[in-house]
Amino acid sequence: MSDLQTVPHYLERELDTLVSDNPAVRSFILSSMIDGVSLRDLDQPDHEWFSPGFWSCLGYERDHHPHHSANWSRVVHADDLDKAMWPPAPNAASEPQLDHVLRCRHAKGHTVWVRSRSILIQNTEGRTVRLLGLHKNLNHMPEPVPAAAPNDILARLRMARNALPESITDVIEGRPEEAVRLLEMAMVSLDKVILQLRQSHDLRQQNRLKGQ
Repeated sequence: MSDLQTVPHYLERELDTLVSDNPAVRSFILSSMIDGVSLRDLDQPDHEWFSPGFWSCLGYERDHHPHHSANWSRVVHADDLDKAMWPPAPNAASEPQLDHVLRCRHAKGHTVWVRSRSILIQNTEGRTVRLLGLHKNLNHMPEPVPAAAPNDILARLRMARNALPESITDVIEGRPEEAVRLLEMAMVSLDKVILQLRQSHDLRQQNRLKGQ
């Protein structure tokens, strides 16, 4: 029984070989699960490779950006930079991995919420030398919404409505950063309302077809 538990299944071994030896298979698996991959050299923190899919999910041309961490920091919201540039120095992190959501600027100007899962990689000497990141665009992920959620929809609409006069006041009083923050929150809220209304409409259409 113990041998059966410890010896990998032959198909598992075959999959490992496919992923390591076949670039097409590896690319297919990665692109189906996530939007982008990054790898940072912690000995030279300015050196960071990003897969083309990462920039594509933010609306930029594939291979348009040089592989440099500065390009990553330019599209991350200022308040999220500390999380994006984690760890601040090699061997400075207390945890071997991190899971966080970052606000990034799309090429068209709106905010994209990106889930970034990072893990520290050690060399054979036990020294932390790389940071591997997996990135997922949360804006286009479907959210399971009940058929009727009027209270939730109204709450989101009220939040977006209230953000407008507050942001105007912030602009008049010289607080543009606060105005941008409020408007970005309003945009995210409205995006979710649109998604909820579309899902509710689609569900009604499906129920109507079933009843025919």
